Amino acid sequence: MSSSGLSAKIGTVWRSRHTARFDLRAAKATDTLRGVEVRLRIAVVLIGLLLTHSLESVQAPLLTIAIVYFVALLGYIHFIQSSADDVGWVRLTLVTLARFSTYMLFLSGAIVMWASDLYEIHVLALVMVFGAMLKSVSTTTYDALVKVTDIAAISVCVAIFIWIEFHRSFDMLSFWIVSFGLLALAIYFFQMLALAGRVHAKLSKMQSGQQDIDRQRTMGQLVGGVAHDFNNLLTVVIGNLQLHHEIQDDKEQAELLQEAENAARRGADLTGQLLAFSRKSRLRPEATSVEPLVEDFKPLVGRLLGEQHSLHFLIHNVTPVIEVDVPKLQTVLINLILNARDAMPDGGPITFTATSSRSLQKPTLSLKIADRGTGIPAENMEQVFEPYFTTKPVGKGSGLGLSMAKGFVEQSGGRLELTSKLGAGTQVTLHFPAYVPEATTASVAT
Repeated sequence: MSSSGLSAKIGTVWRSRHTARFDLRAAKATDTLRGVEVRLRIAVVLIGLLLTHSLESVQAPLLTIAIVYFVALLGYIHFIQSSADDVGWVRLTLVTLARFSTYMLFLSGAIVMWASDLYEIHVLALVMVFGAMLKSVSTTTYDALVKVTDIAAISVCVAIFIWIEFHRSFDMLSFWIVSFGLLALAIYFFQMLALAGRVHAKLSKMQSGQQDIDRQRTMGQLVGGVAHDFNNLLTVVIGNLQLHHEIQDDKEQAELLQEAENAARRGADLTGQLLAFSRKSRLRPEATSVEPLVEDFKPLVGRLLGEQHSLHFLIHNVTPVIEVDVPKLQTVLINLILNARDAMPDGGPITFTATSSRSLQKPTLSLKIADRGTGIPAENMEQVFEPYFTTKPVGKGSGLGLSMAKGFVEQSGGRLELTSKLGAGTQVTLHFPAYVPEATTASVAT
């Protein structure tokens, strides 16, 4: 390879390293004040202070370490939570150093207790270190950042324990006995880490295989359902066209052609639902507000609901404009309202709420449809978005409604949320980002 080619390759590797992005979502999920691990650490520090409150030799340094640790912990949590989900090398390095420093402050309490001449306190120090080891081995978040900082902090702590014992021991025998015990504990810790890594890899592989099976099952349901629906529609079309040639009455011929046309249109609608489900339908977005959107489909929905059901509209005064394919959004809303109607066979109220929110971490229009119907069983909550899965009786629904709605909302840059409680009703919320005209964006940029 020529020198110029080698230089170009080195430059490419260097640029790729500095433009690489690293996922912080697992670490952010672990390091939060709502996390069990963080709360457990805080509890351990407070209990340690309580147990050593009468020991003057360790109380003052432990109290100082605890205060510094709490301040550093709050600062680190704010730092990592304010970071993006994916970061570059610089931010990753800062987060790693901040996490390692915070964890070392936590283990500094164990180091102070180990340095004490009170052997009863040594038990507390070992409990803290052993607990940290167990947490690192058994954590459900097998994230590289978490593992590296945990292993580094625990290794430094054990090394300091041995260094303290070397300077404190009255004879070499006691030093070697204690050091051997600490080293054996460290070796066992690394062995368990390796075992946990292998188990995690096997579980990930099994989970990946299960996901493939689920995808194949979903595709089987989709193909089978589509084939069944299209077969029914084609049977109607072909049967009516055959009868059209056999019957001479002009009126009956017109009715047969109309039925065939209706069946063909239902086939076109089914194709549109499939495209929305696969996020590949061509959308024609336009800026719209809630009021005209609702006024267009109010009369139709009123006729479809009947007298037993009532539809209430709660539209807040200030709602943002959104940019969506209006006819498709109206179709989605009508389907969701009809689902709410079917969930209340004996009648009841349906509520349509439009509010301004920040559910998408920016100005958002949230449209919620809520009923007081039968609700969805907990075991079916993960399946309701699968194609051709439905809780309705046979012949009452194709099962594509929620799949189509979710596909359309996500294709429009939004998010769909579903909450349900058995016997208490269901709420479907569609979040759409607010529309920002290009002219406004350009003026802000200038």
